[in-house]
Amino acid sequence: MFPNSLNTESFERNVWLDLRIHLIPYLYLIVFDSYERISANKSIGYTVGVLLGYWGYLEYIMYVHGHDGVTQFTYPFLQHKTVLDRFIRIVGLMLLSVLNYFVLGIRNSL
Repeated sequence: MFPNSLNTESFERNVWLDLRIHLIPYLYLIVFDSYERISANKSIGYTVGVLLGYWGYLEYIMYVHGHDGVTQFTYPFLQHKTVLDRFIRIVGLMLLSVLNYFVLGIRNSL
């Protein structure tokens, strides 16, 4: 979530790569995306379902391979946290993702 949470010991931090992965797709959605909106309930359901599925997959992978000394969480801010702490962070990401539905709705109304 914050730059000091990144695991820069295992790779060189590249801001341009981070922007390409996260910011540019979001800018595309705001500027160019013109799909019809689905209902808020459907959007929230998809968002929560995908993120819970992804979180469950991460937890499973760490449960199976986490003891090998090599496998780590994809996101360093999840390292060395309890399951509850990781769940709280995933819920925060869900809320941010759900907020995106409303941001795009405002954009579409302009």
